[in-house]
Amino acid sequence: MLNRKNSAKQIHERFDNICKSIAESLNMEFVESTWQKELRGFVITAFIDKLEGITLNDCEAFHRELLKKTQSFDYDFLEVSSLGADRPIKSRRDFERFAESPVEVKLFKKSDEKKTFIGIIKDYTDEYVEIEIDGQLKRFDHNNIALIKPYIDVESEVEGVELDQDFENVD
Repeated sequence: MLNRKNSAKQIHERFDNICKSIAESLNMEFVESTWQKELRGFVITAFIDKLEGITLNDCEAFHRELLKKTQSFDYDFLEVSSLGADRPIKSRRDFERFAESPVEVKLFKKSDEKKTFIGIIKDYTDEYVEIEIDGQLKRFDHNNIALIKPYIDVESEVEGVELDQDFENVD
């Protein structure tokens, strides 16, 4: 006999398998789902991704297919979302995707008197991540990494972008 906890786990796995199937048919990657009770009701969010990034049309297409196949699930809101530009880098596939890219590493415990480092991913193993910082290689054990995410230098991204005059004179 299944207890409630096992039953919930099986329901989540069934939902995730449906998402994986839909993502594959739409040439996307299903990353994960979250199940949360919020003030507005019970919300299931499916996170999707693809190499060139997720568009609103991608979310809509995925959501449309997901609605057809999840009518038997008990939820108040069903959402589909991308992980965003600064998504956490978690899996081997993520590390391969972001290899040679700038990342921000946040640690649980300080290393060299710091908890945050910015560098280029150079290597990834089951034990550590190695990044290049100012020409030097530095290894971080997975058990000390709180978060790794792509580093987005906002200042260089907006450099040279001219603001509309209406925005320049806002008080």
